[in-house]
Amino acid sequence: MNLSIQLFEQLAHITSLRDIQRLELSLLKTLHETLPIDNALMIKLEQDSTIRCLVRLSDNTQELLTLAPEDAPDWLDLSWASGKSDSAPQSFELPDSKKTYLSLFPLVDLKTHNLCLAFTSARQLTPPEQLLVKGFLQIYRNFCALVTDAQQDQLTGLLNRKTFDEAILHLIQNSDQPPVHQERRSKKRLISTQDRRQVANKVNSWIAVLDIDNFKRINDRFGHLYGDEVLILLARIMREAFRQEDLLYRFGGEEFVVVTQPAQKEGAIQAFERLREKIATYPFPQVGEVTISIGLTRIRPDYPVPTLLDRADQALYFAKRNGKNKVCVYEQLIEQGALNPVTIETGEVELF
Repeated sequence: MNLSIQLFEQLAHITSLRDIQRLELSLLKTLHETLPIDNALMIKLEQDSTIRCLVRLSDNTQELLTLAPEDAPDWLDLSWASGKSDSAPQSFELPDSKKTYLSLFPLVDLKTHNLCLAFTSARQLTPPEQLLVKGFLQIYRNFCALVTDAQQDQLTGLLNRKTFDEAILHLIQNSDQPPVHQERRSKKRLISTQDRRQVANKVNSWIAVLDIDNFKRINDRFGHLYGDEVLILLARIMREAFRQEDLLYRFGGEEFVVVTQPAQKEGAIQAFERLREKIATYPFPQVGEVTISIGLTRIRPDYPVPTLLDRADQALYFAKRNGKNKVCVYEQLIEQGALNPVTIETGEVELF
């Protein structure tokens, strides 16, 4: 196929995407297929240029694999990738290699993080090839901004309600996977269904519904400007309390939802208890003390999304009815007899 036609088709595909992960996959696949490169790696950096994670194409290039910094390939010295503050590409021959070149393309003006593309090739990339990479990086940056704006709540900067369903469905579909690093898991033996269930019983993802206690009273007494400030500050505290991979949503009004990555039950509860305590002791300007109530439940792949939200909501309402400023776990409330389980019909199976 003519290269120009191929590039236009790839460009049309990239501009049709509205998901950051798909954008990343499309960008790396396009460059891998277009340029004479052997390896393509995306290095994600924090704003202070420390390494957050690395992303590479799988062997069949159909998905992305996430690596921790310590799992970086032998050919990549992370000191070359971190701390870059300019957008000029760099290319040099790797030491102790047989004519293998490393090319770095920093991009440092994304809203949430910076990144650097790293390629290995049997020859140095030509100036036109470098321009091609920089052009696709600009397209990627522009669409990242568009996607981020479309996914964010305008007041708090958290994810908005309309992005929730797709994200949690993806998480549910993968929630029975053992908590092994993706790259490492690909090198391990196949894991049986029984093994997966045993692991799933120990480490799970969690969903929580958070609600600000007496928020209407705050708006009525201090006005909506101070109410909005409470929402903004609470969102900031939430971002500080959870990991980068956890999903934080504002569902509307004073209601928030958190979807955590796999965590032990005790660790998940402790994380939400720390959040509750931090908010309860935070000196909100003019308003003073603000508290939240939290309902928490484990994500199960055999439950539909509305059921998971309903279980978290039931735990939240129990917290509201019993003093507020509490973290209540649906499963614990069922065990204690404080709530009655609801029968859920999914196809031919009834779940309790």
